[in-house]
Amino acid sequence: MTMSKAERDAYFWLYENAPYINGLSQGQFDRLPEDEKNRHTQIILQVPATVLGYWKTCDLSVCRRARQCRGFLSKAQQETGNYNRAYPPCAGLHGRNQPEMLEALEQCDHLLDAEARPLLGKHKSRA
Repeated sequence: MTMSKAERDAYFWLYENAPYINGLSQGQFDRLPEDEKNRHTQIILQVPATVLGYWKTCDLSVCRRARQCRGFLSKAQQETGNYNRAYPPCAGLHGRNQPEMLEALEQCDHLLDAEARPLLGKHKSRA
């Protein structure tokens, strides 16, 4: 079924303006380089990792000190191919904890603001 011009315009407006992930619209997110897309996705997935308590046994001291997931994959971890680049390192080798994290993300909507930004602490912008 084809869309009318008004429907196409409304869809395009939403694509370019409605919050999608971490304060970006879907259009802005789609135009990012792959590394930045993965970083924004990791920020969102740090919320269920925190709720599930993965920071307690995390290898990264920054997570244990903050008492919440703050970790990002290192370049070495990304290059090995053993980690999913869209998840923080606590998802584990070969995505060991990914199913639990996705399930928990469904229940973490109250921990994200209206622009799909985590409410669990401030992240420094890389701009």
